[in-house]
Amino acid sequence: MNNRRLLVWSMVTLLAMGAMVAISGAQSSPGTSSTSPVIQGAGSQQSDSPKEFGGPRHCRPSLEAIYKKLGITDEQKAKIRALRVGFLDRTRKTRMDLRTIKDEKKTVLLSGKIDQQKLSQMDDQVVKLVSDLLKERLKLRRDRLALMTPEQIGRIADWKAEKAFRSKWRRMRGWAMNRPGESAGQWHQRPSLQAIMEKLGITDQQKEKIRALYVGFRDRTRETRMGLRSLRDEKKTMLLSGKMDQQKLAQIDDQIVKLVPDLLKEKLKLRRDRLALMTPEQIGRIADWQAEKAFRSKWKRMHRFGG
Repeated sequence: MNNRRLLVWSMVTLLAMGAMVAISGAQSSPGTSSTSPVIQGAGSQQSDSPKEFGGPRHCRPSLEAIYKKLGITDEQKAKIRALRVGFLDRTRKTRMDLRTIKDEKKTVLLSGKIDQQKLSQMDDQVVKLVSDLLKERLKLRRDRLALMTPEQIGRIADWKAEKAFRSKWRRMRGWAMNRPGESAGQWHQRPSLQAIMEKLGITDQQKEKIRALYVGFRDRTRETRMGLRSLRDEKKTMLLSGKMDQQKLAQIDDQIVKLVPDLLKEKLKLRRDRLALMTPEQIGRIADWQAEKAFRSKWKRMHRFGG
């Protein structure tokens, strides 16, 4: 019995001494500890990985990474750059006018004094300018696709499919992890509708009127929205097939250019009608909120570029 106890105690003593030796060795040389290969492997992957992303927040691939992934040649790069330059030259006046009108609308909102007639006139100009700009943008996309080889179009199709899968997975994960509170999802931290109404002090009567406005908007734009969705789905199917028909693409884009202004016109009218229901105090809160949002957006851009 005594011999057995002595054997047990000797084993415990040896184990304790081995543990102390291992701990002292890890403290004296942390770079060669038992967990260092895992840590070093993660660090090396992070430092040696190519800088494919333009920023740490949204993880959007850079233009150089896109060219490398698609296998764009130097000759194609030069032609794509020329297309971009031509687009910027043709749309300069339209883009500047659109930016001016949007700045004027923002100034009206920040002033807290809403002129519905003036807003309506500015919205009509916005619809016209957006239609002209959209036509040129769709043409630019068609011209870029015309420069691609069948292999590159196939890579674009695979990339689009992968992007759609990731987007769907993120939405599913966001909905699964969603909790009632300030934000509607964990990815973008957008305030929920209930949080917006509480912040602005929207009454129950105003809620009913806003809901009625939205129901009317959905009824009036159902055919337009379904038509746009069908056209975009047709374009996506053509891209995923890898066989691009430029003539058919141009016809689809012409139909999109006709439908988008109608939908945009109704959206802008819905915004004006909602503003018409607000009190001067609530409009002031909206103005403060917009100013705070612009400040945060600018601060994030400065922080990202500076970092």
